[in-house]
Amino acid sequence: MLPGATSIIVTVFLFALVWQWNDNYMASFLQVEGKMTLALTLTSLPSMLAKLTANGAEDHLRDEYGVNASNPYTMVSMIQAGCLLMIAPLLVIYVVLQRYFTESISRSGIVG
Repeated sequence: MLPGATSIIVTVFLFALVWQWNDNYMASFLQVEGKMTLALTLTSLPSMLAKLTANGAEDHLRDEYGVNASNPYTMVSMIQAGCLLMIAPLLVIYVVLQRYFTESISRSGIVG
């Protein structure tokens, strides 16, 4: 029975993984001092970048990384890069498991 249910198990796994990966509500209750989940880090990224520029780290960012932190377009680009890095593992997992996911969708059709 288990080999026939592989596509269904993979589909449920993908939906549960995406649900937990993007969970921002429960992650706020499970905070440990000094450690944050990716969702919470991404949410607080604009304030962290603002603190960096306010603390005088702007010269360090410009010299070492070539980043002009006072430019608002740079801030938006950094936030977008953070979003891309957050969804990249999900995209890789989906590409690897896509065969099972599409198989479960094709099996669920009503024949009549």
